Amino acid sequence: MLQCRGRCWFALSSPMKRKRVFVKEVRNLLYGFGDVPNPLPETAEALDELLEWYITDLCDMAMSRATGKLKTSDFLGALAKDPKKLARAHELLKLEKELKNARAAFDVQEIAGVPLKAAKRDNV
Repeated sequence: MLQCRGRCWFALSSPMKRKRVFVKEVRNLLYGFGDVPNPLPETAEALDELLEWYITDLCDMAMSRATGKLKTSDFLGALAKDPKKLARAHELLKLEKELKNARAAFDVQEIAGVPLKAAKRDNV
């Protein structure tokens, strides 16, 4: 039986068991926020399903805003109604840019005058 939740369709009591992608991470999050070290599997699966619905809804909203290929700005537009999530997304994008610049500055093309590709080839 299918039921509509917003723009997302999901199966209720489906005979096929869906693969739970985020159960391990959800269990760790539950423990990190004060739950027992090993929460009930039903709890982790329920939160995994909610997370899957949220991600699906967010992707649907971003796709409805997109004019072709999905871009970061489409996801930022989908998060525009929630200022906390939008601020966090901007913070993570800024951090990603800083890490990329730091890696580029640290990336050494030559080690002691030997090109990096030649050094790797000699060690093999």
